[in-house]
Amino acid sequence: MARGGITKALVKQARDTLLAQDRHPSIDAVRVALGNTGSKSTIHRYLKELEEEEARRLGDAKGLSEPIQQLVAELARTLEAEAEEIVAAAERRHQAQLQTQRQQLEEIETARDGLATEVEGLRQGIAAREAALAEQAARIIELEQQSQGQAIALASLEQERQGLQERIEVQAQHLASIEEKHRHAREALEHYREASRLQREQDQRRHDQQVQQLQAELRQQAQTLIVKQDEITRLNRDNAALAGELRERERDNQQQAQALAKLREAQQTGERIRDQLETQFAHSEETRAALDAQHRQLTDAHAQLEIRLGRSERGRERLQTRLLAEHARRRTLEQQLERLVARTTTSDQDTETSDQPVSDADSPSRQKTDE
Repeated sequence: MARGGITKALVKQARDTLLAQDRHPSIDAVRVALGNTGSKSTIHRYLKELEEEEARRLGDAKGLSEPIQQLVAELARTLEAEAEEIVAAAERRHQAQLQTQRQQLEEIETARDGLATEVEGLRQGIAAREAALAEQAARIIELEQQSQGQAIALASLEQERQGLQERIEVQAQHLASIEEKHRHAREALEHYREASRLQREQDQRRHDQQVQQLQAELRQQAQTLIVKQDEITRLNRDNAALAGELRERERDNQQQAQALAKLREAQQTGERIRDQLETQFAHSEETRAALDAQHRQLTDAHAQLEIRLGRSERGRERLQTRLLAEHARRRTLEQQLERLVARTTTSDQDTETSDQPVSDADSPSRQKTDE
C-alpha cells in the first residue's frame, strides 16, 4: 500500500499535471507534485501500472476504424519525424559549434605554444646578453686594473725621469765647475805668461831658468789639462748617453700615454657598449612584459571559450529537455486522441443502441442467441 494515503488516482493526477506543464513525469517530480509524500517504490509501481494501462488502451485502439487508425499513425509519424528533425538539427548545430570551438581552442593552443617558445628564446637571449654584459664588465674591470698598473708604471717612470733629470743637472753643475776651473787655469796661465814675459825682459838669464821650470810646470799643466779634457769628453759622452736615455724615457712615456689613452678609449667604448646592452635589456624586458600580457589575454580567451563550451553543453541539455517535453507533448496528444477515439466509440455505440428495437434490448436471451 501507498504510504501516507498515496493512491493511483493521486499519482495519475500528478503525472497528468506534469505532462500538461510540459514536464517529464519522473518519480522525483511526481513525488514533489504530491507534496513530498509517498515512497518512491510505490510511485514507481503506480506509474508503471498507468503506462501499462495506456499501452493496453493503445492496443485496444487497433479495433478502431481504418481512417482513424491512419490518422493516428500519420499524426504519430509526423510528430516523431518533426521531433527527430528538431533533434537532428540541434545536434548538427551543436556539433558544428563544438568543431568550431575545438578549432579555435587548437589555434589558441598553437599560438600559446609559439608564444611560449618565443618567450623562451627571448629569455635565453637575455641570459646570453647578461652573460656578455658580465663578461664586458669583467673586461672593463680588468682594463681598469691594467690602467691603474699603467698609471703606477707611468708614475714610476716619471720618478725615474725626475731622478735622471736631477743627475743631468748635477752633471751639468759639475761640468760648469770644471769649465770654471779650466777658465781660471787659462787666466792664470795668461797672467803667468805675461808675468814671465815681463820677467824675461827684466832678467833674461834668471828668466831662462824660470822658463825651464815653467815649461816643466806647463807640461805638467798640459797633462793636467789633457786629463781634464778627457774627463770633460767622458762627461760629455755620459751627458749624451743620459740625454739619449732621457729621450728613450720620454718616448716610453709617450707610448705609455698613448696606451693609456687607448685604454681610456676602450673603457669609454666598453661603457657605451654596456649602456647599449642595458638599453637592449630594458627593451627585452618590455617585450617580455608585452608577451606576458598577450599570454594572459590568450589565457582569458581560452577561459571564455571554455565558458562558451559549457554554455553549449547547457544548451544541449536544454535541447534534450525540450525533446523530452516534445515526447511528453506527443504522449499528451496521443492521450487526447485516445480520449477522442473513446468518445467517438462511445458515441457510435450509443447511436447503435438507439437504433435497435426495444424488444431486442429487453431480451437478453435473444441477444445471447444472436451472439
